[in-house]
Order: sequence, then C-alpha cells, then structure tokens
Amino acid sequence: MLDLTFLNLTPPIVTLSDAATVDVVNLINSDDLKPSEKNVLQSLLEVSKAKERAYCSGAELSAFIGSSAETVRKALISMSQKQIFEKMECKTKPGTRRKAFLYRLNKSALPTVKSTSIQSVNSIEELKSLVNPSDEMFGKVEVLIFKLAVCLEHSHKSDTSSKKAIIYIDDEPVNVLVESSGNNVIAKVRDMRYYVAILRLCLDAMKRRYAQYLDGSIELATVLKPEFVIAETDILRSMNLDTGTTSRKHAHNAMMRLDATTYKVLSAPKAFMDEFKIKEYFAKVSHFDVRNYAKTIDDRVAYQIELSNSQIQSLFEECKNQDSSLLLQVDHRIYNERNPLAFIFTFFSSSMKLGSINRYTFQSLKDNIAPNMQLREFKIQLSALLFKHRLEQRDDSGNKIDYIEWTADKKVIKIINAKFNGIEVSIPDGETIFVQRDTNYERMTMNKRISSRRINNRISPQSQAAYVSKN
Repeated sequence: MLDLTFLNLTPPIVTLSDAATVDVVNLINSDDLKPSEKNVLQSLLEVSKAKERAYCSGAELSAFIGSSAETVRKALISMSQKQIFEKMECKTKPGTRRKAFLYRLNKSALPTVKSTSIQSVNSIEELKSLVNPSDEMFGKVEVLIFKLAVCLEHSHKSDTSSKKAIIYIDDEPVNVLVESSGNNVIAKVRDMRYYVAILRLCLDAMKRRYAQYLDGSIELATVLKPEFVIAETDILRSMNLDTGTTSRKHAHNAMMRLDATTYKVLSAPKAFMDEFKIKEYFAKVSHFDVRNYAKTIDDRVAYQIELSNSQIQSLFEECKNQDSSLLLQVDHRIYNERNPLAFIFTFFSSSMKLGSINRYTFQSLKDNIAPNMQLREFKIQLSALLFKHRLEQRDDSGNKIDYIEWTADKKVIKIINAKFNGIEVSIPDGETIFVQRDTNYERMTMNKRISSRRINNRISPQSQAAYVSKN
C-alpha cells in the first residue's frame, strides 16, 4: 500500500502527476466528460498550480468548485471507471487501518493528436545530414534513465509487459514498476542503444538551434521546443549500422518498444527523489515519445520525437553552459554489442572514471548491472562472458600461463583476467571483482581513425599477484 502520510491530507487524494497542462486542457475540452467531471479536472489544475504541489485533497477541490465533497467523490469514481484516473489504495494517517484512495491521472487516457506527415520548416532544417557515415559517435543518456535502464529485459524472447524491479542507488533499494502500453512488450536492454543515439542526435539538433538563437534568427521558445524530427538513416548511420531494410525494421521495433515502456518509482529514499526532482511516487519516467513515423515533404523517412521537460533542460544546459553533468557519455561500442550482459556492463562502465579501479563482489556487481537476475545465473553468465574474452598471459620467459580457475562444477570462474569493449576485469580470489576502464576511445577528425589513450596503472594478474593461487 502506498504510504502518503507525509502529505498530511484528508482523503481522497488526487494528482495530475506530471501531465502537461496543455494535455489536461485538451482532456477538459473533450466530449468524453460530464460537466461535473470537467469541473473537478479544472479545479485540480488550478489548485495544483496555486499550492505548487502535485497532490490535492478532495476537500480542497470541493471548496474551489463550491460543491459538496460527495459530488467530487462521485466524479472521481466515474472518471476512474472510464480509466481517466487510476484508483489506488493508500495510507494517509499513521496508526490507522482505514482504507483511503489516491486518484492519479492516467496519462495514457490523455488525447493525442498525431499527424500523417511531417511538414514544418524547422523539421526540414533539422533533417539535413547530422552525421558522417564514417563517424564513431558517442551516445548520450540522461542520468535518471541511466539508473533505470538496468530494469529492462535481457532476453530477446521475453514477452513481459509489466514487472516490478529493484535497483540500488548508493546501496539503497529503489522499487520500480516497469510497464509497456498497448500491445508492446517491455524494451530490451539492447534497445537502449537507439535511445542513446537519439539523445545524441537531439543534442546536436539543439546545438544548431542554440547557435541560431545566439545569431538572433529564432526565439528561445523555439530552442526549447520538445519536438525533434530525426531522419531514420541518420539514426542508423550515427550507430555505424547499415541502412538496409533489415536494420530499419530492427530499429523501428526497438523504437516502438522504447516509446511504449515507462518506469514508475514505487518507493525510494528521499535523497533519490530530491536528486532527480521526482515529486511523487508512481510518476512515469519515459525514454521518449514517438509522435510520428512518416515521410517528410522532401521524401525522407523520419521519426518525430518528443522529449520530456527534464530531457530538454538537460540538453539546453549542455548547449548553454557546456554542463555535461546531466548527461552521461556512453561508449559507442555498445552499438555493435550483441551479448545483453556485455551490453549493460559496457553501458554501466561508461560512468566510471577513466583509469580508476572499481572493486565489487558478485552480489554488488549484479545489483548494479542485472539487479533482477538470480545471483547464481548472473555468476554463470558473467563467467561465460569473461572466459570468452580472457586475456592471454605469459611469464618472463614468454611461456603461456593459465590464470583461470573454475569452481568444481566448471560453471563459475574463481580466477581470471579478461578484457572486452575497453573494460578490464580481474577476479583474483573467487569473490572480489576489479573493474577498470582501460581505454578512452575518441573520434578523430583526421584520417577517420579511432585513437585510444592508455592507462599506466592497469589491473592485471601481476598487479593482483597476492590473490592469485599458484598451482
């Protein structure tokens, strides 16, 4: 049961969540609501603004309208039956078992208008080629999405449409509900490669907008528009993928899964809620909204993408202040990584400081990259991954040395040194796992080559000699 005792409000409690004002106004103006229901929605919109908080009590709404509490209650029940509001049990007073209810606006019930073609002047400008086919582009990810993405599905065969998951932030549990809308399934972890490519392309488009704003060509409001039109070929080329029919089909399926998948924070430490400015539990966090997928008037296939206000603000801050603290840079090698565990490992390690040695146990590493996988299964899959990418070691005489040791059943590795996607992993004692980002690949403008910057203080069998058994 949701604990809302901290609000100190009398039930029923009502919230619009993070729904945009324009969407609520469109709902109020629709023909699907009774006058009493429209009055309740309008009062909820006004009271929320006036009190500058996400939650309101039924009594506050009835006082604003000038009607009885029973009228408000009946209107809320009616709208929950129409699935305009989600009705949830909650606790509003400590030490009482009396049943109370939270009515939360269901954003999927908001009216949406999707055009059949993309024809605006700004769209055509943004569709000019953003990338060179030979470029290796680092992706971008918003920090909150970076934390939540580990909840996604690892198996490409999964048909899950809703699940509860636990992630760990600073070793504190955060309970998350992951859901997909419509007939879609929850996105796969490897689908995130399209998200990081999209966010990077949107950043490039906003940089161009911001440059036009500084020149006086456009207004600030145009810079902050949440809609972007990105050519399908630009998405694939930025990921160094081919633009054939099969690649387009895979990309489109992934885009639709990402569009349909949302996260809801069910419970979390206050520090987490404050850091990411999440005002209420059950607030939806989305990757992006695909508003349209069609040909433009210049006959190019494109996606019309809409980002959230927080994403737009993160992009704008990076353009204005070169402040990259709100967006993380993601290693471009995830684009071609097929193993889901290797993918999420590479994705996660992108946040590590170059050259630093990070220490984990099997449990703590699992909590960071695959929190919903059974520990035994995680050990087996990680062992298989590291064995595939094991490092060959030689002694001073040039003779090959085997630093690999397995458990008795030959399924879990106890000692190994491995490297993949620029990540060095060392398990010296069967329990401790050292992880280090070994190289930082940077895109070169000359000769179209990728260069790497080496680390002097590397983890290796020699650096962990005290832990390695000498058979």
